[in-house]
Amino acid sequence: MWRKVKLRMVLEGTEGLLRVCHGSRLTAAPSRSSSSSPELGPEQSEELVQHYLLAMRLVPSAVVVVTTGDGSLKRGVTCSSFTSVSLHPPIISFTMQLHSRMHRLLQSTQRFAANVLSEQQANYSVHFSRPFQDSSDVCQFDSIPHHSSGHLGVPILNDCSSVLQCSTHDMHTVGDHHVWYGKVLHASQNDTPPLLYYDRSYRSIGDETFIRAFETATLGYEEWTHEVFSYLTYQLHDSFATSLFPPPFLSYVPLYSHLSSSPPLSLYLGSLENGLELPDSPRER
Repeated sequence: MWRKVKLRMVLEGTEGLLRVCHGSRLTAAPSRSSSSSPELGPEQSEELVQHYLLAMRLVPSAVVVVTTGDGSLKRGVTCSSFTSVSLHPPIISFTMQLHSRMHRLLQSTQRFAANVLSEQQANYSVHFSRPFQDSSDVCQFDSIPHHSSGHLGVPILNDCSSVLQCSTHDMHTVGDHHVWYGKVLHASQNDTPPLLYYDRSYRSIGDETFIRAFETATLGYEEWTHEVFSYLTYQLHDSFATSLFPPPFLSYVPLYSHLSSSPPLSLYLGSLENGLELPDSPRER
């Protein structure tokens, strides 16, 4: 009599091999994953990174300042990524660069507040995105209206669109960032529309706000630090002819790529006052 025959399809790479085996048990041969991709060379990898940046530039996101504190030491930072993770329990996440002092302080406090900025608070985003050196005489929050949380004792920025006070749930290191997860213990909100970040510009729902903030003095002159001015000047150079600025100047401005891509009118006027002639239209990109 013929024994009972069992058939099993074994996938190896992209080919399907049909194996007919006698007996009651089939031992599968080792298989290779068909989803693995070849390693990218340096040029391909860099090209992918650039396309990745361009793609993510077109994803609108809320602007969030994460704050924490331990006694008299208070610190805040504008985070590069923020999202809701879970509803039951309520969990949020944000990312922090490797080796940042904020990361070390969070490891100590294990608590923080996620301050979702309102459309009038572009200056807060600028303030908390630039480097700050600890000093006994100067506090990072000296010029920023804030109060201490009654729930966790962390600094809370006034008049934000919403605030989520959290305890640390978990932390993972992924690539060049730490991913922090927070369990939401208290949430509050008001009627102020949030500040958005899209295509390297600060915006509100339906409007671009970065230039308006400068023109209405919401973003004061004192907030336009050397870093911000250098970045905007670089963007002007990037939009118009390279001959506008000498090479020595351009050598130290390419790093400023995290703020608005639209320079204020005063920057154009300043260029004209210095005898620089602007072309009729921006050069093609």
